[in-house]
Amino acid sequence: MSWGWMFRIPRAALRGRGRIRFRWPWLHSWRRDDPSGGRPARPPCTPPARQVRRAFQAAVTALSGRGLATPKVRDGLVESMQILLTERSSARKARGAAMNQTHALLVTAPEQIRATYRNIGSMKLFAALTRSRRTPGHGPEQTLRGSVKRLAVRHQQHTSDIDDIDTRLGELAAQVNPALLQLPGVGPLVASQLLVACGDNPERLSSEQQFAALCGTAPIPASSGKYQAAPALPGR
Repeated sequence: MSWGWMFRIPRAALRGRGRIRFRWPWLHSWRRDDPSGGRPARPPCTPPARQVRRAFQAAVTALSGRGLATPKVRDGLVESMQILLTERSSARKARGAAMNQTHALLVTAPEQIRATYRNIGSMKLFAALTRSRRTPGHGPEQTLRGSVKRLAVRHQQHTSDIDDIDTRLGELAAQVNPALLQLPGVGPLVASQLLVACGDNPERLSSEQQFAALCGTAPIPASSGKYQAAPALPGR
């Protein structure tokens, strides 16, 4: 009997274990008597509890001063930019809703109305609907013409408000940080968002990591205190 025949055990774990137990009971008993399974013994490891590790990390953060945060000052030009950005966001949502409702009504409109505005671009469409005249009557076609005209007027009004807000944001950004507007790809809207993230007292941000955390681009720590792992980057 060769060694190759003795150790020709199927790959399936259960069949292999059963065949070992059946053919070589002394090998199975030796495996059972040895708790380590033939592996070299190692000292027992008793890692600290998770609460202890978190308490230690909190103490280190407090002693180093990294956990101290300075609140924003809300009495300057940056606070005015925050108010304008809030108004601009609501105006964009309302303009988008008016645009979608107008297109939905024109899709189901009679053929005569659809043929009138079929080959007109988006911006010219709302200008043409604003200049259209209401026809007397209470039928579906007359009501539809009045509804799309009012929606177009609403769309034009929100567009005018957004343009006015962008102009005021550019003026405020030029007063707060004129060098920011000189960077490539930075307009009034982007500059305003960056300045609002910093606040009226940007000196409270002592590192790039704090600014990245405010912008939502800071790496997410993956280390638990026991194991060290590379931080995960949001959006990747």
